[in-house]
Amino acid sequence: MQFVASTPLAMLLCAAILWLGPVRGVWLLFLTMPLGSSAAFNLAGLGTITLTDAAVLSMCLSLLVHRVRLASVLGTLTPGQPGFALILTLLVATLGAVFLPRIFAGDTEVFVIGRQGRAAELMLNPLGPVSSNPGQVFRLTISVAAFVLLATVFRRSGDSRAVLRAVVAASLLHVAVSLADLASGVLGRDPLAMLRTGFVNVLDNQVILGMRRLIGAFSEPSSYAYYTVGLFGFWLRYWFGARSAGAAAMLLVVIVLLARSTSSAAWLTATAFLALFAVLQIHRVGRNPRAALLYVSLVCLVPAAAATIALAYSFVPLVSGLLDQLVFGKLETRSGVERMTWNLQALRNFAETYGLGAGMGSLRGSGWLFVTLGSLGTLGTGLYLWFLYSVFLARPAGVAAGGHQALVAASLQSGCAAILLQACLTKPYPNLETPFFAMAGLAVGLLRYLALNAGARAQMPDPGPPVWRGEVGAVR
Repeated sequence: MQFVASTPLAMLLCAAILWLGPVRGVWLLFLTMPLGSSAAFNLAGLGTITLTDAAVLSMCLSLLVHRVRLASVLGTLTPGQPGFALILTLLVATLGAVFLPRIFAGDTEVFVIGRQGRAAELMLNPLGPVSSNPGQVFRLTISVAAFVLLATVFRRSGDSRAVLRAVVAASLLHVAVSLADLASGVLGRDPLAMLRTGFVNVLDNQVILGMRRLIGAFSEPSSYAYYTVGLFGFWLRYWFGARSAGAAAMLLVVIVLLARSTSSAAWLTATAFLALFAVLQIHRVGRNPRAALLYVSLVCLVPAAAATIALAYSFVPLVSGLLDQLVFGKLETRSGVERMTWNLQALRNFAETYGLGAGMGSLRGSGWLFVTLGSLGTLGTGLYLWFLYSVFLARPAGVAAGGHQALVAASLQSGCAAILLQACLTKPYPNLETPFFAMAGLAVGLLRYLALNAGARAQMPDPGPPVWRGEVGAVR
């Protein structure tokens, strides 16, 4: 075990979570998520134990301190609940990681991370057991634990105020560290160096047309954009349902960060998500002023923006160079060709293992569905999709459909959807990461609380959001 500069911060964080408990301490868990490259400590064989990993483990221990009954946890895993499909997915992934690389050893070739001198790159090697098999199972276990824990405790508490405070805290910290990262280019030194303690290569020197790419407190632009797009999905849906100037301001700031990430995958994800969101909300145009504003903006601004971009592309060399490098020429670049090769190889792994998969952690790719099929096979991918279907299709009913808890749950689902879209373009392994599973667990927990307490809610006024003044629009 190797201790690092951020280890004291992790110890303080864990102690605070144990004291506050899983509900009041959820904001501390979310506060670690923008610090994606910060390690609690480094462990041989498993790699970096991040601050988020340590926070999840501390919250699991806090269940014992705060006397959350085992029956409540098991209730989250009963058949018919999303947790049931997820725990089966974890079981299949674990068994596959242990046995499949040995059963199909040498029968197919997989892309794995290799080292050429001091540089790391993907190399094509025969399938066999590797250290990333247990490592990726461990990381998936942490993510599953976050889902089960949060779905359990918020099914009992239903405290949407604590959830909103947690997302606000995470968003504000993300903005702060992004500004600090931006300032490092001016200052000539990195004020976030003491937070980037994970056992990973930090790509903080990537420049596009003279503009330094933003990574915040993450290790690379793609992981920074992956987290930011989840916040974009959350705040878009929350702004859409709540009359709050604070939500609008937060959405605007997140959009700026997303644009400044200079990630073509994030730009494409945000565009596709906004289009999908507009289609799904079209039935509310006559009832929700946010819907009317959204569609008027799309009708007026999209053609104007397209015309402006076309003119700038023709007459401004900086704009044309940026768009050629990040958008139009992306598939023709070496990176684009390599990513397509990785995905095709993952499909070949799926076929050459007779649909069973090569095992969790055995291969890398550049798209969640491709790498999940290649790693978990038909059974694991089917269970995973069942879990996602259960999370996204969960809906409040009756009187519960118009409350603040339902709005926060819908916003969490929206954030998960944005992350999943981004993962389908860039994710190198099946795990969708703890931020996704934490938001999914909170959404499921709040909706289960509404379902179990629908009768009592009919006699109680909705408390509304505590963070910003304003009324809450109905979630229909």
